[in-house]
Amino acid sequence: KRGLKSEGRYRESIRQQLERDKLRESFAATAPKSGPAAHVLRLSTSTRDEGLVARIQLLQFDYPFEEVVAQATDRPNNAGKSGDLGWVAEGSQGREFDDVVFSSETPLNQWTEPFAVGNHYEMVMVLDRDDNRPYDQGNIQAIGDRAFDDWLADQKASPDIQRDLSAQERQW
Repeated sequence: KRGLKSEGRYRESIRQQLERDKLRESFAATAPKSGPAAHVLRLSTSTRDEGLVARIQLLQFDYPFEEVVAQATDRPNNAGKSGDLGWVAEGSQGREFDDVVFSSETPLNQWTEPFAVGNHYEMVMVLDRDDNRPYDQGNIQAIGDRAFDDWLADQKASPDIQRDLSAQERQW
């Protein structure tokens, strides 16, 4: 009860969360069920230098991938999951990830240079690509979540949103 300021505010926050959940579900329901996918190994690091060191360990010193992943996950970062991601649908990860993984210029079975993704860096090795692969439920949900997040960001940036009320509107 200490954190509950008013029942009305609590009810409003629950209503907003339910609406947000319904919107997310509708985006997932309209997500494609198949399409481009790639089997990917990913290594996420806090800095570009950490990524370069990991790349040297993998390429020049033949460190096992699992060992390099374990070292990277020992250091705190706000990165995505490292390891064998399995088959990843286009649109289920961030734009930067998709730009690298689904580019015809990214060769198969070779580690990329570290690239920036938000506030961290990633390196990937694309093991295989398929232009029309059925998506599992996790990929479908991730595509829907990304579509919702992109839509919400566009809505927040829209000039049509009125963020401040006039004094008269506040009194009403």
